[in-house]
Amino acid sequence: MSAAKPLRPAQLSPSNNNHRSNRRPCVPCPLRHNSCWRSGGTTGRSAMATDQQRSGGCLCNAVRFEIAVPEAVFSICHCGMCRKWSAGPLMAVQCPGAPIFTNQEGLAWYQGTDWAQRGFCARCGSSLFWRLAETPDAMTIVSAESFDSADDLKLGRHIYVDAQPERYDFGDDRPRVTEAELLAELGIAPGGK
Repeated sequence: MSAAKPLRPAQLSPSNNNHRSNRRPCVPCPLRHNSCWRSGGTTGRSAMATDQQRSGGCLCNAVRFEIAVPEAVFSICHCGMCRKWSAGPLMAVQCPGAPIFTNQEGLAWYQGTDWAQRGFCARCGSSLFWRLAETPDAMTIVSAESFDSADDLKLGRHIYVDAQPERYDFGDDRPRVTEAELLAELGIAPGGK
């Protein structure tokens, strides 16, 4: 694996930063199971389906965005990288396509693995986005608390539960997915290849 390096907005193509794609993700959803949504269909969608635009941003507003949120559902990631990046388990919403940025002055991207990038504010440090490096416009994982309003979000599942430290536990009964199960959903071989 090559050394991880931050990517500034100027280093990315405009389609990666300021373009909404109406395409559905070309990979299985990493944060929830909903095959009808992945295929672009509408039957069988959950009662929490919203198909609404949501706005959000970082703590200092140097990054502001809007994105479509098909379901008011978030997942909790317990992987070591997310815990280090967000100072605890990351609560995030999987969204189709890329955000539309109304301000991206502070936006920076960090490529911590060969296959994924993390977006954050370089001014205030807010953890904001996760996306696949090869298909950055296919989907965006958005930190739940970066939305201006997140009160209606419901917990869908936990991921990377085999990486969860013993020092904390959530008392819910939502599904738990291991790293191997999640990587299989994404079509990524162990080791990130």
